[in-house]
This record gives sequence, C-alpha cells and structure tokens, in this order.
Amino acid sequence: MTFMKYLRPYSGKGDPEGWLENYEAASRSEKWNDSQMLACIGLKLAKRAKEWFTNFSSQEKPKEWEAFTTLFLEEFGNEDL
Repeated sequence: MTFMKYLRPYSGKGDPEGWLENYEAASRSEKWNDSQMLACIGLKLAKRAKEWFTNFSSQEKPKEWEAFTTLFLEEFGNEDL
C-alpha cells in the first residue's frame, strides 16, 4: 500500500515537525532514499510552503535531505521552542 497518496500537502500552517515525520515515514515505506525524498518534496508542498520552496535558486536549493529539513524547520517551526 502506498501511504504517500494519503499524505496531505503541507501549506505552511500546522505542525511542520509532525508533517515532516509523516512525509519521511511515507517515503521510507516506499523505500525512497534521501535523494528521492528531496527530489519529490515539492510535490507535497502547497501555498506558502510551495512558494518558499520554489523561490530557491538552483545554487540555494538544498542538495541533502538533512539540509532541507533544517531550512524547512527554520522557516516553518515555532520560534518559541
């Protein structure tokens, strides 16, 4: 069963850590590696999150999953934590 099709896109609202954990779990269930997860993340982003992601230039776009998650949580995480 593919869990990825049940994962709602992340719009920039809600719990970014929880959503990212769900994305990673769905990706791992598909047996994706970090490169595949990074290549497909844009397909599961919407609204403000999609705009944030598409505004990266080719030089700025993260090349590794860990770098992406750091930038993602910096952008959408709760600054009070």
